Amino acid sequence: FPSLVKVKKEQIINGNPCVSGVGIGKIVVVYPVADLETVADKTTDDPEGQIAVFKKAIKAARKEIIALAKYIATTTSKAEQALFEAYLQIIDSPGLKKDVIKAIRAGSWAPGALKRVIKQRILQFEEMEDQYLRERALDITDLGQRILSHLQSEETTTIKYPKQTILVGNEI
Repeated sequence: FPSLVKVKKEQIINGNPCVSGVGIGKIVVVYPVADLETVADKTTDDPEGQIAVFKKAIKAARKEIIALAKYIATTTSKAEQALFEAYLQIIDSPGLKKDVIKAIRAGSWAPGALKRVIKQRILQFEEMEDQYLRERALDITDLGQRILSHLQSEETTTIKYPKQTILVGNEI
């Protein structure tokens, strides 16, 4: 019998899945939109302007997290959905905003101030004895990169993935 489905190329890839099961589909490799490591240390002559840009980026990142949480609510477990609640708690925490604003007022531009504060938070988590809490450093990194992407871009774009997409990346 002739095949009903033509397979151009079949490849088996092993990795650490975000969800259990077997995935068959089109692979899309994702890269971080923004990388905190590449942010240069610069000064600013307009700290209030930089603070306004930072607050706008925080609001945009918060809106993005809420949208992602709603989108995946029907396809993931409650434990996985709790990650987005944790992101919102961190982004809403007065400490994060206060520390970044303090660094801006000390003369740093917003991306540099964010980088410095996020790196401090990452180090705090990486030094914790509890393995689960140490792993949360990756979440802090992701959150920082989300905020940074909004600092670097005035206009965000929504990516439309085809059905049966398998996302591949260093961190998903």
